[in-house]
Amino acid sequence: MRNANGILWLCFVPAVLISIFGQDMAYFLNRHMADLPPVTYLNILTAVSFILIVSSCVILYTRYKRERTQKGTRYFMYPILGAVGVLTSCWSILVLVLWNG
Repeated sequence: MRNANGILWLCFVPAVLISIFGQDMAYFLNRHMADLPPVTYLNILTAVSFILIVSSCVILYTRYKRERTQKGTRYFMYPILGAVGVLTSCWSILVLVLWNG
């Protein structure tokens, strides 16, 4: 169970950070990596963030499908994961749409 919690947080926290600071990371990667337009890096970072958020939702779902005893934690984690994940995903998609024009 601890391993599943660790994997869940290792997927979720970087996804939130990438979603929030994706613009700055795109500019950083543009300056220090290959000379691609920053919007390309932002597209990649948004996709990675979305994949990590979806994978953390899948991990949480499969974990509680297997272990039916911990209903209190489930009712605590789903709203947090849902609210924070949806809000940060909406933010990163909004930024991506504004960058792409």
